[in-house]
Amino acid sequence: MKQLYLIICLFICLSIHSIGQNITTDLFQQPANTSENMTITFNSSNLDQYEGGQIDAFFDSNVDDGSCEYINGFCEQDQWLLPFEGNTGSNMTLLLQESFVTSLNIQTSNAYIVATTETGLVVGSSYLNNSQTSLAVWGNDSFTSEIDGATDGQLINLHLIDSNLLYDINISLNYVTNNLDVITNEVSPVLTCTAENLGCTDESACNYNTEAIIEDGSCSYSETYLDCNGNCINDSDADGVCDEMEVPGCTNPIASNYNNIATDDDGTCIFLGCTDQEACNWDSEANTDDESCFYAETYFDCNGNCINDSDTDGICDELEIPGCTNPNASNYNSNATDDDGTCIILGCTDQEACNYDDEANTDDESCIYAEMFYNCDGSCINDFDLDGECDEIDYDDGIGINEVEVESTELIKMIDVLGREYNEHKNGMLLFYIYENGKVEKRVIH
Repeated sequence: MKQLYLIICLFICLSIHSIGQNITTDLFQQPANTSENMTITFNSSNLDQYEGGQIDAFFDSNVDDGSCEYINGFCEQDQWLLPFEGNTGSNMTLLLQESFVTSLNIQTSNAYIVATTETGLVVGSSYLNNSQTSLAVWGNDSFTSEIDGATDGQLINLHLIDSNLLYDINISLNYVTNNLDVITNEVSPVLTCTAENLGCTDESACNYNTEAIIEDGSCSYSETYLDCNGNCINDSDADGVCDEMEVPGCTNPIASNYNNIATDDDGTCIFLGCTDQEACNWDSEANTDDESCFYAETYFDCNGNCINDSDTDGICDELEIPGCTNPNASNYNSNATDDDGTCIILGCTDQEACNYDDEANTDDESCIYAEMFYNCDGSCINDFDLDGECDEIDYDDGIGINEVEVESTELIKMIDVLGREYNEHKNGMLLFYIYENGKVEKRVIH
């Protein structure tokens, strides 16, 4: 590349001298064959020595009429100016007006302007567009011994970097902390050098360029513990969190000691709850008892149902109270829950009696019977002639069983089975009627 560049320059300069004229379109026409010519031979080993100022020296020694302009060489690494990074705490501001920016005639979208001190220290930079912008020139930090900025009164120079071209801007100014300068002048930047193969030259960077010669500050690096693809270098559990960045702790949100920054569960999660499997509220996920367990009542399950209830009466077998449960019984037990067949029901137990009680199981000697030949209503069981006298005793009245009517006989008194006399015959009472003729009649009124 350097050799070709040098050959072209030499060719142009020598051509100008050989024909002694300015560069015109005629200069590049194929010349006629004059049968005389001069051949210039370049040895590549000799050309390699001409770099930068050496190329200029070559021209100065071979061109002495001033018709060839200064030829700029290739930038060295120490010549190339990278954008400023940092903040020293104090600066002055340069307001770059549109007239100044436009005159720079930038060709790329990432062109930037750099401010340097007389010693070449970069003290500020700003990316450019085709309109007004500003540039902060940073002052030296007095709190450190390192020179990291400009000092008051120090001369500041401006440079333009556009793609791989480094220009000198013919503007100088003196640094004054907190000062504001406005630059409006149009300028004509002078090419300082051309950078060959810009790129990242750091082999440890993710975007290392093996062909790069000049470091352009574009190197990018992986984050700590990550490779250039953003993957963990060490990730033993393959959870996407690098081993060096794992935070042990409880990762379960429902645990009482949940740690929202933990990335690796260390088995320390605390789940509060009832841990007794016999309790009604046993929690199978709990690992720490919180004394919240509650239990079913004795003989009952956790739903309040009897564990044992052979007669399905809702009263657990163990809680049954045997006894008489019939309220009509003389030995009724209001606390009894399970009738044990001991109920005593008093009454007449003789089915032949007029007051037979089919529920009674213990006779109380209260049975009442009908008079012979009569039913419990006091009517004859047999009274063929319907004369009110039972057939069994209707034979001694001297008339016979077909007598029509008995003369009325005066009632003397009414007595019960015990001989007690009554003046009134009440319903349900059995009384014996005694007449003046000696007749006795058994009667029950219903």
